[in-house]
Amino acid sequence: MTVNQDPIPELIRKLEASDAASALALLETAATHHPQNPHVLLLLAGYYMQHKHVDQAEAAYITALNLDPGLSIARFQLGLLQLTSARPATAFTTWAPLDLLGEKHPLRLFKQAFDQLQHDQIDTACAYLREGMRHNTDNLPLNRDMQMLLAKLEAASKGRATNPSTNAETLASPTHEASTHFLVSAYKNLH
Repeated sequence: MTVNQDPIPELIRKLEASDAASALALLETAATHHPQNPHVLLLLAGYYMQHKHVDQAEAAYITALNLDPGLSIARFQLGLLQLTSARPATAFTTWAPLDLLGEKHPLRLFKQAFDQLQHDQIDTACAYLREGMRHNTDNLPLNRDMQMLLAKLEAASKGRATNPSTNAETLASPTHEASTHFLVSAYKNLH
């Protein structure tokens, strides 16, 4: 492979045939050989995040964004990482450039959903999530994550209708937290 070739297709092929330990070695080697390729760093950040290496994931996302500030998916994922790490102000600062995307861009819509959650506007947040998923035809794994969040929020919204005391504090309770996806835990970090 020459230096100018895109390393991503070959890297993905190798990752699909690798176990977790080999995958980490492949990604770290690729990042060393292609330090100016933000997409390699994005893959590495995703791997770190998947394996709960939050600090390393954050550093890789930041480096990817320093190389390509327009890499919106890295910006969105970095914001999610920051939000789920109980740093909502930092997340919303990271996400601010997403407002420059088109009005129907899924990442902008997802960001707007989290903004509505920040203001405890669950129904409006759900509407933004649905619209974002409708417009997101490129990143189906992200849609799955947003669908899980939507299901939890819709359940919380229905719970509010029958029990008005259901709120962010209920969503954040330890017994409830154990059964929720990491994105729902982000909701409690907004309050």
